[in-house]
Amino acid sequence: MVRNVTPGTYTVFAMPYGGGCLPSISAGGVDLTRGPMVVSTGAQAASIDVTLEDNCASIQGQVHMDNPTDNASVILVASSRAIQPQLAPLQQDGSFAFNRVSPGDYRLYAVSTATGLEYGNPEAMRQIDGVSVTLTAKEKANVTLNLVTRDAN
Repeated sequence: MVRNVTPGTYTVFAMPYGGGCLPSISAGGVDLTRGPMVVSTGAQAASIDVTLEDNCASIQGQVHMDNPTDNASVILVASSRAIQPQLAPLQQDGSFAFNRVSPGDYRLYAVSTATGLEYGNPEAMRQIDGVSVTLTAKEKANVTLNLVTRDAN
């Protein structure tokens, strides 16, 4: 339990450790994967309920690239606000993998460098070509991406 929370609006992030995937996170009847947690003046913050299930999916894939770089990576961004973006290094052969991914909607991006990229900001990511994927429980998805070359600014 978190006590003495300053009144305000909060985005709640969750990263499951060990086992299980994150199907839901809520507080006071509010689905925190879709909206913020609001703590009102004079009110105690509601308990946060996190549910983990053993229904993880995985994504593996290949990136087409003309000029391989040592800093290239693939970024996985969930449509759920509660799941933080993940990065996977791009292997020399252009392959990548994400394991233990919660079922849901995602967008993947292959970039020559993630340095300076606000990949947690949907507005910044709209400028980059990506691929959408919807994962069901225990699915093993295969994705092909094109490497987006960018400067590290």
